[in-house]
Amino acid sequence: MNWLQRLNLARTACVHLFCTVVFLLACLFLWNAWSGSSLSGLPDYDYLEDVVRLRDSGHSGEALAIAKFVEGEPGMPHREEILGVARSIEEQNRNWFGRAKRFSVGFFAGDMDSSEALVGTVISDFLFIGDARDFGKESYKGLTGQEYDKVVLTLSSVGLVATAASWFDPEPDTKVAAISSRPILTTLKALKRVNALTAKFTRTLLNLGSEVERTKKLGRFTEILEGMGSLMIHSPSGTIATASKEIETVEDLQLVAKWTKSAPTKTITALQVGGDEAVGWMKKSGDFADRQLGKILRKGARGFSKVRTYSRLGKFVFRGRIDQVLRAWIDWLMEHPALRPVIFGLLILSALLSFLFGASTFNKAVLLFGCQKSPMPPPVVPIA
Repeated sequence: MNWLQRLNLARTACVHLFCTVVFLLACLFLWNAWSGSSLSGLPDYDYLEDVVRLRDSGHSGEALAIAKFVEGEPGMPHREEILGVARSIEEQNRNWFGRAKRFSVGFFAGDMDSSEALVGTVISDFLFIGDARDFGKESYKGLTGQEYDKVVLTLSSVGLVATAASWFDPEPDTKVAAISSRPILTTLKALKRVNALTAKFTRTLLNLGSEVERTKKLGRFTEILEGMGSLMIHSPSGTIATASKEIETVEDLQLVAKWTKSAPTKTITALQVGGDEAVGWMKKSGDFADRQLGKILRKGARGFSKVRTYSRLGKFVFRGRIDQVLRAWIDWLMEHPALRPVIFGLLILSALLSFLFGASTFNKAVLLFGCQKSPMPPPVVPIA
């Protein structure tokens, strides 16, 4: 093979390699678009039974959160009936007798199903339990061999450290941090009493609390205080327990707090119907995707098990403007599910073309680098 033939072969191999890469990227793009729109075939979920069940069980905050989501989604099943249930809950919430009743339930029983009950729980902890009394009570139980609550003991110890820091540290920021940490620590205690903290997150509280006791500094516990404080501020009234039930790590707390701040109603609805699958989707979805979450919630709990996020390679390749185009494609396909078979056909075609061009590139590379001898023409036999 002379140099001109090798040059032409190299040029053809480069063109075929370029085509291979292009069709591979097309496959990746089409696959993410097709799989990302996979839940479009599911029917919209009827939330009426869930809203009524939550209302009847006293979880009016969660019922209202779901109803508010349904209110913003035209065409949902039994939408008017759900909004009617929400109006009845709101009328009951405006009643002064109902407010006093919910406050007393929180004050005496530690219930947290409404904002009034949460205020009652926090005030009762300030008045009757407090960090010092709680610490002494649980410590006495431990010393006398009785069963005691390690989490309450640890949180009380953290509260005492924060209070001591505000006394001995002249900086105003320290005093503000200590004051603001009191209701957060009290809320964490109340969540523990109503079993709204997971076992793994409870161990995290114990580990970080032990570090505070040892160093006499808040350290990483500040991350818990900041995350829980944000959750308390932005979560809809009476939903703090629902927002906490699926949190297992400090990173989960920060993630749920971020989503609750951006879309409180949708986030609480997602945690209520999707549970740990909802948290898993939030982790994998990367940047906040309000519109996509709304489309998932229209399908109920099955939406989280059906939806697929980008592949790892897709997240690495599709960034910036291309990512926006891909998300627009997914939204468009979810609105026009009849076109998904066309996208699947284009996906198969792109995969086939990328395979053919890849095989051709490999064969030409073998010939070009001499790994295989090019076929020789047959010898010329002279005619006698």
